[in-house]
Amino acid sequence: MNLIIRPQTTAGAAFLQHYRYAFSNVQNWDRNDPHRVLSLRCSGLPFCSLDFFVNLAYNGMSRHLDFSGLFYTSVGTAVHTVMQRALALEGDRLWGNWLCKKCGNIEKYSLQRECCNTPMHYEELDIDYKGIKGHVDTLFAMDPEKARKVSNVKSEKKRMKLMKKLQFAIVDYKTTSLIARNKKSKSPGWNYIEQIMAYAYLLGKQYELKIKTVMLCFIPRDNPKDPALYIKNMDEEDFKIIGRKLKTYKRAHKQVLLAKTWTDVKALIDDYGMCQDTYCKVCKSANPRNVLKAAYKKAKEMKRLPLRPYVETFL
Repeated sequence: MNLIIRPQTTAGAAFLQHYRYAFSNVQNWDRNDPHRVLSLRCSGLPFCSLDFFVNLAYNGMSRHLDFSGLFYTSVGTAVHTVMQRALALEGDRLWGNWLCKKCGNIEKYSLQRECCNTPMHYEELDIDYKGIKGHVDTLFAMDPEKARKVSNVKSEKKRMKLMKKLQFAIVDYKTTSLIARNKKSKSPGWNYIEQIMAYAYLLGKQYELKIKTVMLCFIPRDNPKDPALYIKNMDEEDFKIIGRKLKTYKRAHKQVLLAKTWTDVKALIDDYGMCQDTYCKVCKSANPRNVLKAAYKKAKEMKRLPLRPYVETFL
């Protein structure tokens, strides 16, 4: 009797095939927040006018993430939530705004609060200064005793005024692998450094806080017990440097949104040059000018120029 042996497709093999296909091919699309597009975001620094234009020219208000993008974005968001929640429960170090998940009550400019017999949730301090926006992961009080005294003041306006005399460090959380943790803490990359320097500068401008120390906290995804820190003590020259950069980025951002003709778009290269991001597909391409020209033609074809009024239709 001859048996016919057929290959068996197990559940595991079928799932892995499905997984690998998704990893290589899935693109998750959603719509950009027009408010985020119309403002210069600290999380998007250093700002590349060429990449910003090309992305909007081709994709309009749509944005997409592949499998890896979805994974790392979700993990990063979860880590931020856990860090702020856990560290806030110590009560005398994290300074910011607080939200009661039960009744919706908000308390601003203080240490950990309680409401409805439950610890309130940490809300990142908003930055909205002359068209530059962002959120500071953590304001860390350097003197908990002084911070408690200010936090206990009942008037929100008085707390806001008194907190200008407190000393804070900024902490920005970044996820990494255990292997890369120490390397990241020594050489985190200029984009991360510039972002946190911008937070320090803007907190000074908007809230009159004197931030001297900024920290990047690299938390291993595979073992969060032992993070590594990159620490920078900022001096007056640092504030001048980041201040000049932000003015340039803001001017470039405005120029991109108002560009209408090829002459306007081409001027972005002449005025701001190429960015230094090794992952920028435009600036690191063989011919950035040709990439920009193709993007301009696409934007014109789709009637997206100038970009500002086009984006404003989604408000």
